[in-house]
Amino acid sequence: MLRRNWMLFGALVAGWLTAISPQVATAGTVDFSLSGQGITAAGRFHFTEKTVTGYDGPIWQLTGIDGTFADTVSGVSGTISGLVPGSDYTSLPSRQNHDSFPATGKPYPPASYDNILFPLGDSPVDCLPFYVYTGGSIDMYGILFQVALDGGGTWLVNVWSNGDLNNSANPLGVDFGVAVGPLGVDGSGNPEWHVSRYLGDGNDYQTDPTAYQGSGISFAYTPEPSSYVLATTSMAILGLMSRRRRARQAA
Repeated sequence: MLRRNWMLFGALVAGWLTAISPQVATAGTVDFSLSGQGITAAGRFHFTEKTVTGYDGPIWQLTGIDGTFADTVSGVSGTISGLVPGSDYTSLPSRQNHDSFPATGKPYPPASYDNILFPLGDSPVDCLPFYVYTGGSIDMYGILFQVALDGGGTWLVNVWSNGDLNNSANPLGVDFGVAVGPLGVDGSGNPEWHVSRYLGDGNDYQTDPTAYQGSGISFAYTPEPSSYVLATTSMAILGLMSRRRRARQAA
């Protein structure tokens, strides 16, 4: 019995140390939803948690995605078939350090993205001097993913954060934008995204924030139980083992 308890103790300590260690990259999944203006999407992100230069908190670098998508205004629906491949970031994205994809249509080209989630909900200002707002679980560059349409063909979807516009003049909270459209080719036969709907600048909140009514887009995600839950559970079990051992000794 004593040997078995010590084996359990060792396993719990190892799990706890792994859970709280900032040096260990951890993988996980989160469920997400996207809605507004006739657009709905839901599914799951796959990610690796890590840190990058220029930002104090953790980031979740997305490694995969699955789910469903529909745009009733455009009359299309399909299966989310993957992320548009991007960089594995070691420093905070910026105007000089982010991924892009050739595109036409407002406000592109090119389409910018970084496929990063900020789990603390405090996405930083990383598009200076062009854009000064901050906040949200994604940043100004956002996430770019592919949709295999039910009737054939591929669409691309970009979702990003316009930042926290929650101020006395414009109490919107975090505002999001979305762009959608078919994947096509340019005049030379190279891949090009033809943006057909761009939702995120209905009014100019940078020059007239009192007039901006928001994009009408909602984006949210729900994490799976985190490594910190594992750490808390492990410590609770260790405490219970200690109390039981002291009770036996007292008896």
